[in-house]
This record gives sequence, structure tokens and C-alpha cells, in this order.
Amino acid sequence: MPFELNEKLKSMEPYEPITGSFRIRLDANESFVPPADEVMEDIKTAIENLHYIRYPDSLASELCALAASYYGVKPELVTAGNGSDDLISVIMNAFTQRGDKVLTFTPDFSMYSFYSGLIETSCIAMPKRDNFTIDVDAAIKTANSENVRLIIFSNPCNPTSIGLCTADVKKLVGSVNALVVVDEAYMDFCGQSLVTETESYDNLIVLRTMSKAMGMAAIRLGFAVANQTITNLIRAAKSPYNVNSVSQAIGCAVFSHSEYIKHANAHKCFEGFSVC
Repeated sequence: MPFELNEKLKSMEPYEPITGSFRIRLDANESFVPPADEVMEDIKTAIENLHYIRYPDSLASELCALAASYYGVKPELVTAGNGSDDLISVIMNAFTQRGDKVLTFTPDFSMYSFYSGLIETSCIAMPKRDNFTIDVDAAIKTANSENVRLIIFSNPCNPTSIGLCTADVKKLVGSVNALVVVDEAYMDFCGQSLVTETESYDNLIVLRTMSKAMGMAAIRLGFAVANQTITNLIRAAKSPYNVNSVSQAIGCAVFSHSEYIKHANAHKCFEGFSVC
């Protein structure tokens, strides 16, 4: 009897980004500003001093401590991932199972529904208003009536740039029984982050990344910030060496220039992003 693909794989196609040499890549939302010379020097030194025969630190302890300092949270509440995509996959696999319901909004980042499909959860894609804002009251009603297990959305949104203010996000988090994952990949441009308040909630995960405002897309580094219980579960569910030593070393070198990062981001903030 020949091998037969299962139903969820039959229509699946590999993700194919646009290829070619372009100084500006709006399709990928990459920064076109390279790191400063002093940052690059520290990156080179960090790479030269790596012990390549050793496996990486499984918890990326130094990296998470520097990231925690930058974001203003406790190191023990931070989990590093091979980009935010890695963390989204880990979180969905850990906190949902086949038959659960996941609530997303449309338009939004396409990988939310993709990972939901792989886990065989039921993905409810709620349309946004005509102005691309999320109807928070409708979202709360849907989440509770449908017994949604997990809610995930980008804030500010990729691709619309529209964001929810902190009051609305708090209202959503505090009014549902679901785990709420707020993907703050573009929050450096907006200034409405909840990253410092994750410890106050038992159902909130905030994702951050070095790929966008920090211009470090090549090293694939993302972070999940949550209370201690959720963080322990994310760390248990991820693969042991999910962030390689090269990326950890480069990330540490970049975060060691926190004032430079903040100064560079200050010139980018609030340009093109709006909060409802």
C-alpha cells in the first residue's frame, strides 16, 4: 500500500519570499539601516570568541538577561526563540491541542492561521472594521461564547500599521478565559507596549523581536515575555537548543549598546503607525 499524505498536508505549499537584491525590502519589512560601526566591531569580537565545538546555552541566559534589562522586565520572565515564528509555533503547540479554537483577526500576520492549521485547531478569523481596527467588545463576546483557547494578533498590526491602545488590550486580556498572545514586533514604532505588565496577568504573552527596529533580521531572534508559570511552560515546550550560539552572541553584542538602540529607535518611533 503506497504512503498517503494526511489531509492537512495535501494542500500545503512552502513559503516562498520574494528573492533578489534590493536595498529596500518593504515586502519583508526589513530595516535598510546597517548597524553602527561600534556595534559591528563588538559583533565581530563576539563571533571570534565563540566555542564552536559546544552546544549553545539552552536558556540563552545572558541574552535573555540583556533583553530583560532593555525591555524593563525580570530575566526569569523572558524566553528566547529562533525568531518570533519559532515562539508562535511553540506556544500554539504547548497551549492548544487538536479541536481547540484559536481566535485571530483579518487582515493580520498570515503565520497565525498557518500554525493553527498544523496543530489542527479550529481557527476563527474575525474581520476587522472597515478602518482596520479590532472591535474589542465583539472579540470578547466571540472568545467567550466560542470557548476560544487562544487569541493572537499583532500590535501594531502587520500589515495595516493600526494598533490597539493599552487600555483596549488590557480590557481584552482581562475579559476572556483564553490565553492572549500579543505580537509586538512593531511596538518599537508605536509606544503602547504591555511588556512590562505581563507579570500582572495569568493569561498574557507578549512577543518582541530584534528583526524590525533593531535591524537584526538575519540572526532570527525573538522573545516571549510572560509570568513565571507561563514562561516555565514555554521553556519546557521549546527544543533544548533552539537559539544557536552565533545568534546569541550577536544578540548580546547588540543589546550591550542599549543606549544606541534607544537613540536609533527614537528617530523611527511613531512614523506611519497609529493607535485606535
